[in-house]
Amino acid sequence: MLYLSFPFVFECGYRSILPRVDIPRLCFWDVWGNNVLFGRLAAFIGEWCWMMQISLALQSICDGLEQSLPTNKKGLTFSKNAAFTLPAVCILAEILGTAGPVTKNNLWCIYEAITWTCMFTVASSTALYLYRLIDGNEDIKAVNKDARTFTFCLFLTGIIYVPYMLALNIPMYVTRYHSDSDDPNITYFSFAEGLPDISHCHSDDKSWSEWSADAAWMIPYFGPAVWTSIWMLKAPRIVTSADAKPLTLVSEEENDLELP
Repeated sequence: MLYLSFPFVFECGYRSILPRVDIPRLCFWDVWGNNVLFGRLAAFIGEWCWMMQISLALQSICDGLEQSLPTNKKGLTFSKNAAFTLPAVCILAEILGTAGPVTKNNLWCIYEAITWTCMFTVASSTALYLYRLIDGNEDIKAVNKDARTFTFCLFLTGIIYVPYMLALNIPMYVTRYHSDSDDPNITYFSFAEGLPDISHCHSDDKSWSEWSADAAWMIPYFGPAVWTSIWMLKAPRIVTSADAKPLTLVSEEENDLELP
């Protein structure tokens, strides 16, 4: 988990200090290193590592519950397979998220946002199922506070994230796409044309009007989200009552009584 957390933490730190809006090549600071090329590379690696953390944590909880609740094996196998697909779907999202800035076409960003919405729908639904299993068994619940908290928080994240994406984020990119399509001055790039163009900023503007729409996802992303990656260093997993049973010290008198 440590090796997966570091790229995401680094990416969030880098993008919070040097923020930018990719398609218009808008940078907050016009300095070396603040460009779409570096930003997308950091996002591709960091976001995939973060999703891999979530996937591994869910799979680990599924494995532990399979041993403790063998009667739920079918549902847990399905949940584990669902969690297993998340990193692969994330790669698709990153490819779409890179295609948008390279071509300057917001249609790719719409597809990326839909893909992320689907990912969190799956992750949140899986977390809810696992939470109900943990919370419904007093023996498991008593010794698995971390796994219970993790699954509940992931479910709660989905409850907030998915409606936000459907109500605000996806419509934002749809509006931008239609606006660009109606503007005769907007020219889309091919991949060959766009790759050299993403290596530098086109403008640096610090006015709130230019950043307000994207700040709605940047602030929670570069703030609270990075702490979830650090939290997962603890690797939420299922332990049994026997695993959690504390060791007890035996006095010398009691030990002598056991000797022949």
